[in-house]
Amino acid sequence: MLSTDECDALIALDANDKAFGDVGSLDALIFGAAESRHFAKLPSLKDLRESIYEKLVSIANRWNETIGLAQRYPTRLDQLQQVCRKAGQRRPLSAVSRLRQGDHQPLRQHIEGDCVFSLQAALLLRQPGKDFTGGELVMTEQRPRMQTRPMVVPLQKGDATVFAVHSRPFKGAKGTTASISGTQ
Repeated sequence: MLSTDECDALIALDANDKAFGDVGSLDALIFGAAESRHFAKLPSLKDLRESIYEKLVSIANRWNETIGLAQRYPTRLDQLQQVCRKAGQRRPLSAVSRLRQGDHQPLRQHIEGDCVFSLQAALLLRQPGKDFTGGELVMTEQRPRMQTRPMVVPLQKGDATVFAVHSRPFKGAKGTTASISGTQ
């Protein structure tokens, strides 16, 4: 998803950089000492967000149709942002989390208000085994009347993964139902 140079540029950004808007700490919200910085304006990230959204919007709309949700997302990210602004949601939701040795960050929904896009992307900016050890991205799937299934997503520097953060179709023995993702 990102080149080595793009990853390194994001890593090099400083909290005082004008690219950062709302700079905050997740310490009060989750265990661990992960820092979260929300981007106000960073053109390459803006373009990346638009590109990812345009690839995912048809999936999100198909999921909503399949599980009987009336909400449909507009085809362009700027149109979704207008809908969010009308709903009183103003904060950009792209964030960089910097984890240090011993830190961890549970999967959480980055949501504010009622307008929630059902997919989220996570990108890895450093190279496993070279820049750090450990740090696997582990997700769990809650399955009805079955054990939770853990999944390790083997990302390399610049790789991304997309995952459900809200409702998604789940095909069970009795047909397709909605699986609601929760925050942890």
